Amino acid sequence: MSTRIKHLKKRIVNYMFDHPHQKSFCKHSVYVILTILSGLVFQIGFKCFISPNFEVLPSYQSAIANGTANTAIVALASSGGSGISQSLVRLFGLGGLEWLRSPLNRDILQWVFYFALNIPLLIFSFIKIGKGFTGYTLLNVICVTVFGIVLPNANESDLINKIADFVFMQPVARILFAGLTSGISSSLAYLIDASAGGADVVGFYMAEKKGKQVGIFSATVNIIISACYCFISSFSGGIIQSHIPGETIDHTVLYSNSPSLAIIMFLYTAVYLVICGLVVNIINTYNKKYCIQIITNKENLSKVILANIPHGCTIIDGKGGYSGDTRYLIHMTVRKNEVKKVVNICQTADPTCFINEFPLTNVYGKFFRRTIK
Repeated sequence: MSTRIKHLKKRIVNYMFDHPHQKSFCKHSVYVILTILSGLVFQIGFKCFISPNFEVLPSYQSAIANGTANTAIVALASSGGSGISQSLVRLFGLGGLEWLRSPLNRDILQWVFYFALNIPLLIFSFIKIGKGFTGYTLLNVICVTVFGIVLPNANESDLINKIADFVFMQPVARILFAGLTSGISSSLAYLIDASAGGADVVGFYMAEKKGKQVGIFSATVNIIISACYCFISSFSGGIIQSHIPGETIDHTVLYSNSPSLAIIMFLYTAVYLVICGLVVNIINTYNKKYCIQIITNKENLSKVILANIPHGCTIIDGKGGYSGDTRYLIHMTVRKNEVKKVVNICQTADPTCFINEFPLTNVYGKFFRRTIK
């Protein structure tokens, strides 16, 4: 069975090599599907775990009716452009606008803000990174905006609200799932040399310039945005205060000043961002570097490697400790996703070679970085 799969894979590779237009079509089709999936995963995570429509959740209604809600966090702080748009909606809510009493209207306003905030970042991306990166990032931003408005969460029976209701009073579960979905969303975009918009654009650019992992830069920007949202929420929304059982409650003006809960919200959000960053760094291996040491008796093995890998290498002449024969130590640094290719090339050209590989914290010097088109 494995032989048939390998044979089929080889035929597909050969066909694509001979038909560049079909190859390009298939590539961009996959990219579009992954971009749409990235936007959908983010919005499911946002509406289920980060900022659910709590007013229609049975667990929330039950807690209010029984007087057991005590204190709870309604919305976690999001990150990037969605976090800024969250804060802007909260600020508009301070004005007591009647139009914002509708959850659908709040969604429309938030995701219109989200799209508008990404426009200058997309211009920056077009100038500094590349057209292809910008194009798919724009598509991702559009998908997030559209899904944010059209995904149904106005009724108790909606699937999103059923999921949200299950974990609404469990903030630890919410931050775990929120970090997982946001991390997967960003990683799907990074896999195709794009981003999910917002802080991810800046994070990707900085990671390419500095050669470090993307999650570190994104987390730094996002923690500042989240802190601002938590501060605003202590005055305008996002937190349920304890109340007298049986008291009539207007959900639209439920929020009151609670700095202590705002701090708790910020701490929960910080954990969410850490989880999101870890997921991104686990899935996105593009900026991870590995050192490979190859010991061989084939003098020309380095030429075979360099013909297939866009990185240089250093060759050290040596001698086998047991046999006393001449040996060559090839020392090179590659990306993690290139390690398997180097190993296959070496084992094909020299089945007796000996290979070591180990991860690197960072690389200084002229390390090849392909241009993002």
